[in-house]
Amino acid sequence: MNRTHNILSGEIFNIFGDYKKVFSDWSCTSFLTILRKYPLPEDIANATDEELLTQLRTKIKSGVGLKKIKQLKKVTNKFLDTKTNNLFDVVGKELRNELQWYIEDYINITDKIEEINNELKELVLNMEYAENIIEIKGVAEGTVAALFAEVGDLKDFKTSAQLISFVGLDLKENSSGGKKGKRSISKCGSAKIRNILYKVAFPLITQNDYFKQLYKYYTQRKNNPLKGNPALIAICCKFLRVIYGMVKNNSKFDGNEVIKGFDIQIAA
Repeated sequence: MNRTHNILSGEIFNIFGDYKKVFSDWSCTSFLTILRKYPLPEDIANATDEELLTQLRTKIKSGVGLKKIKQLKKVTNKFLDTKTNNLFDVVGKELRNELQWYIEDYINITDKIEEINNELKELVLNMEYAENIIEIKGVAEGTVAALFAEVGDLKDFKTSAQLISFVGLDLKENSSGGKKGKRSISKCGSAKIRNILYKVAFPLITQNDYFKQLYKYYTQRKNNPLKGNPALIAICCKFLRVIYGMVKNNSKFDGNEVIKGFDIQIAA
């Protein structure tokens, strides 16, 4: 998918970079649906608003509509008016076929990945404790599925510290000779797991009141306030401890466990 995405990103930008004035990313579902049938700016310009809308509605049923299409047509026509070469007149057919081949390939791959992810979610939901974790505000099914796919059954770990060490978020001291250096995470585990945990941390500190207040405490405390990655790592470690406790005790999420031992008050 990444290979095809990179090829298309370069090709589409070189052919019609002005699309960014309407869509931030060519691979967004709405623009990709249009490109699937109208891959060249000439194709978009020659199609009627109704034809473009009909194509869009094959995938997007609401939200993006005629207003966006008119904006795209306006940008496309302006782009074609300033074009000074006849490249498309010479190789238009071959270029169109090439783009459509790559676009279909990209769509097929992303559809297959979505299918696999959906199967993974179903498997995760069958785990006895998964539902309790998914109910935590800020935690998505897909994220839990990805985490368990990499970590395995949390019951296999004897302690939460062992789990944290497995993913490489445990601290180590960087020493040289008789000098003690700064402490940093060991990174002994899979980088993929840590990336998943970072993706968990962001919605937690924005959507979950308990983790939000804990993050605020970490970054604003008087002694040794944490900034940037260290603060996120602390949230990731707390999240692992919390879900490990939920699994061990077969319990639902209790926000008070997140702020236990900290001078934090949660507004009623």
